[in-house]
Amino acid sequence: MPLLQHIKTLGRAIKKHRTPELNFDFGADIPPREVADSIVTAYLGSLESVYRILHVPSFKREYDDYWASPGSAEPAFVIQLQLVMAIGSALYDDNFSMRRSAVRWVHEAQAWLIAPRFKSKLNLVSLQIMALLCLARQTTGLGGDLIWIQMGSLLRTAFYIGLHRDPDKLPGMTQLKAEMRRRLWSTILELDLQSSMDSGSPPMIPLDECDTGTAANSDDEHLVDAEGSAVSQSPEAFTDMSVALILRESFLIRLTIAKFLNNVQFKGSYRETLRLHAYKSASQRLQGFGSADRAPSLFQRRMLDTIFSRYFIALHVPFFAAALTEPAYAFSRKTGVEMALRIYYAARPRAAPVQISPGFPIPRSECSISADHYTRLSITGGGFFRYTIHLATVLVAVELHNQLQEDIAIGLPAARPDLINVLQDAKLWSLQRVEAGDTNAKGYIIAVALCAKVDALLQSVRKDDSERHLVDAALEAGRRCVEILERSAGDIAAEAYPTDEDQLGPDAAEEEWDAMQGIFYDFTNIDSVLGFDTGSEQVPDPF
Repeated sequence: MPLLQHIKTLGRAIKKHRTPELNFDFGADIPPREVADSIVTAYLGSLESVYRILHVPSFKREYDDYWASPGSAEPAFVIQLQLVMAIGSALYDDNFSMRRSAVRWVHEAQAWLIAPRFKSKLNLVSLQIMALLCLARQTTGLGGDLIWIQMGSLLRTAFYIGLHRDPDKLPGMTQLKAEMRRRLWSTILELDLQSSMDSGSPPMIPLDECDTGTAANSDDEHLVDAEGSAVSQSPEAFTDMSVALILRESFLIRLTIAKFLNNVQFKGSYRETLRLHAYKSASQRLQGFGSADRAPSLFQRRMLDTIFSRYFIALHVPFFAAALTEPAYAFSRKTGVEMALRIYYAARPRAAPVQISPGFPIPRSECSISADHYTRLSITGGGFFRYTIHLATVLVAVELHNQLQEDIAIGLPAARPDLINVLQDAKLWSLQRVEAGDTNAKGYIIAVALCAKVDALLQSVRKDDSERHLVDAALEAGRRCVEILERSAGDIAAEAYPTDEDQLGPDAAEEEWDAMQGIFYDFTNIDSVLGFDTGSEQVPDPF
């Protein structure tokens, strides 16, 4: 156990070093404007184009005012700006060099929200800050898997200030205020649904208590702070709201899927699974914008592909175990693998056997930037941005392992090259995450162990030799992670993570293997791979 314990100790020391001692001097850590401009632009061109939180022209005006006189800026805007930069910094470079600043900005936002004067913070700006905080915690890996808890506070605050009521029923609403309330309400619903899927917890959305309408299909620049309704463009026109509206249009069916799966008394039939599967991915609507002057970015396309594909996977995972042995569930096996590949290729296009055209022209500069941003987010982000790719990798590994086992039974094993490519690339992806500051080394160790196991199957290695090969590969992966973490912890006092070289040597291999077996997947037991009870004896009759 010394190797894993050393990794954990290093991780704790690094995290402690990142955690700032808050002095409530908001704005003290904002970088020079040239860097800030790049970070803000990265956020506005990526996640803001999917989850609409800000009115971009208004934000840019306040941003320019801030740089004209930083000392006179409202604290609420400084917090908002810092959260925008915390998210954008995850897209700034491959190694998340601004992670420590991003962590500080997230902590300062949390401190600002819980500080006194609660009632003065019950407004739209505070809701925007809370929504940005949900995204920032995921992009920085600060409890990204616990967002569902924070969403309870955000959703109830939205109810308290009346976001669940349509602005047409409220007094004093200008066009800009009304549309921003509708947009933010849709984003809060989407974030709550996403956190429900991530955590396996029930959605907290009482739609029968809400009457807020859908936002207009309008660009930000066309919204004015005057009375009247926003002019909505035709559905075929691609605007600043098109992607968010696609999510809103599919919201009810995805909410039904989340309730279907996350009910503690889940006894869903396969017939119901197939019925829910029948809804067509709304991401296909993006193809209709190809002939327009504007087209969706690659970031938007990949984000939507991931969001919709994860619902198909979630529907079929409960039947994936049975599908490995029962032909009646073969569709679930096929769908699970196809959607897993789709999610993985969205984040890691380098692993795809062929590069698929988006179906419409995209400027070369925009194409490279968007592709880089989405791939970077898969490396630097946590929560949804890590979980979906990890799930896709696991499903690919399960499918590859079972295919090889089936081939061994009838002759020489052969493997699908596309699945091999994904598993090999998963090693690189998980290592890049550690290099970018992720202190959890299990992902890389598991990826290396899975590749070693598949390699042993392909070479028909004896069981005893195969286990030794797997142990050696896993231990070497652990040592490599230690080297990376020690470099990251270079400016932390050595006593924070004492190292006994003897404990990391070859003599500890047997002890390490006993300790690490708990983190490896037992492919003979699908429950251990998928993380919940999917035993075939409990799967209902398909029809």
